[in-house]
Amino acid sequence: MGESFFFKLSDFVKFIFLISLIYSLRLIKNNKIPDYMKGFYWYPTVAVIIGIFHFLERHLEVIPKEFYRITNIVSLLFHFSFLGLFILQFITSSILKRYYLLIFCIFLISLIAFIINDIVNHFVISFAI
Repeated sequence: MGESFFFKLSDFVKFIFLISLIYSLRLIKNNKIPDYMKGFYWYPTVAVIIGIFHFLERHLEVIPKEFYRITNIVSLLFHFSFLGLFILQFITSSILKRYYLLIFCIFLISLIAFIINDIVNHFVISFAI
C-alpha cells in the first residue's frame, strides 16, 4: 500500500535538516553573525546524523533497531538541552530566568523519566515536550 504519511513526513523533515545543515555550515566563518549563533551548526549536524541512521535502519536495514533507538534517545536529549539552553541566553530578567530554568529542569526530568520507562517509543509524547 505504500509508506505511511508519517514516513513521508519524516523524509521531508530530513531533507529540511540537510538544507539547514548546509546553510549553517556556510555561516561558520561569517563574522557578521552574532556570537550566540557561532555554534548553532551543531543542532542540524546531529539531526542529519540521526537522519542517516534512520535511513540506514529503515531502508537498508544495515544497523540494528536498538542502535537506532539509542541514538534517537541521545538525539532527543541533545536537541531538547541545546534548544533549551540556547533560549536561556535571550532571557534578561533574573526572575524569568529562574522560572525558565525551573520549567526546563522539570521538562528534562520528565523526558528522562519517559526514557527510563520506555515511553520515548511514543514519539508524539516525547516530542510534544
